[in-house]
Amino acid sequence: MVDLQGLSDMWLSPRQALRFSPRATRWLLVHYYPFLSKGEWPPQPGAEGQAPEGYLPGRGKGHAPHETASGIAGEMWWRLEKQGRGGLVLFLLFALGWSPKKVSRLMAWTVYGVRREASRALGAIYDMSRPDS
Repeated sequence: MVDLQGLSDMWLSPRQALRFSPRATRWLLVHYYPFLSKGEWPPQPGAEGQAPEGYLPGRGKGHAPHETASGIAGEMWWRLEKQGRGGLVLFLLFALGWSPKKVSRLMAWTVYGVRREASRALGAIYDMSRPDS
């Protein structure tokens, strides 16, 4: 299992997640299958029974919670695809919870190579900007 470094105890708002920092990217991937792929925003820890904050408050039209979660999930997927093998490594490590050793066997790399590729991809995802923005 990959070290999640407290990612299960932290919570990000959609506005914070949209920065796609390395920590936000890991957090989004950990929550991809249980929430984002289903159009749900992860609830805040300890906020059982409360509606999750799944919309971006501010000017203009509001968004329904499923629109924001689905949009961010789509953006995350786009960024992963642009990273090729690095995006696949990140997905396997964080979204599926594979260990670096298991990924290294699949990719026929060393564990060091897996970690290096994951680190490179995290940095590249943070530095990306959409061409249509």
